[in-house]
Amino acid sequence: MAEHRFEQSGPDGPEIDWWTMLTDPEYLKNPYPELKRIRDLAPIHYDAASGIYFVMGHKEFASMAKTEAMGRDTLYWANGWSSPENRKNDPDTYELFIDFQPQMINANPPDHRRMRGVYDRAFRPKDMARYLPMIREECDRLLEQLPVGEPFDFMAAFGNPLPHRISLKLFEIPEDMEETIAGWISDLSWLGNIVMTPEQKRNVKKSNHEFKDYVRGHLDRLRKNPGDGLISLALAAAEDGTMDEEETLNNVVMLIAGSKTTLTLQGN
Repeated sequence: MAEHRFEQSGPDGPEIDWWTMLTDPEYLKNPYPELKRIRDLAPIHYDAASGIYFVMGHKEFASMAKTEAMGRDTLYWANGWSSPENRKNDPDTYELFIDFQPQMINANPPDHRRMRGVYDRAFRPKDMARYLPMIREECDRLLEQLPVGEPFDFMAAFGNPLPHRISLKLFEIPEDMEETIAGWISDLSWLGNIVMTPEQKRNVKKSNHEFKDYVRGHLDRLRKNPGDGLISLALAAAEDGTMDEEETLNNVVMLIAGSKTTLTLQGN
């Protein structure tokens, strides 16, 4: 890739042609050298054409992410996916995000605290300790299957299945759903990308609908006997009106899909 390939002339000097770069197949194969070059120019770049700031520096991003002035709710993004113009010009994107929107990671206060509060007590150290035997058991099961004295793919044999299996156990989902749910999670991970192809949008929307439909049926099956784990917290919040149905479904999907972050951490 030639240097300055994605720069164009501006009134105050060179500007980054972000949208050409972010959709360029060669760039997407290995974006890191070009991103490093741009970050070395400055930690923050403003794209006048879209009104978007690209924050490249870790310190700068941390400062931005921690400020109370920075909201979580993308419904309020200027000229974003929820704008009337985008709703008209790109209905697939609008339908995709509006269906995924109602959950704690996308909500500003006080809604964020209302939804997060449903699950807070399940993640206190003393409450999480109850799951340690189950986690050790799942680790042992996978370790026993590893070949001895020969190379193996760590992610395929251990890194990928472990967090998925633990997530299924936490939500009392049968193990035979592991492959299906892993596929849904893989598709949903595209929601974090700035650019998606029309095919990717369709796949994400389809997987999100299928995932939510499965969770809806799973909650119904356990409604009479919810136990005392994460499922019981979700059902109780739905019953007492703390969360509506869409919030309940989306938050359960989000928590199950959170296995993706552990998977990535192990890979790194």
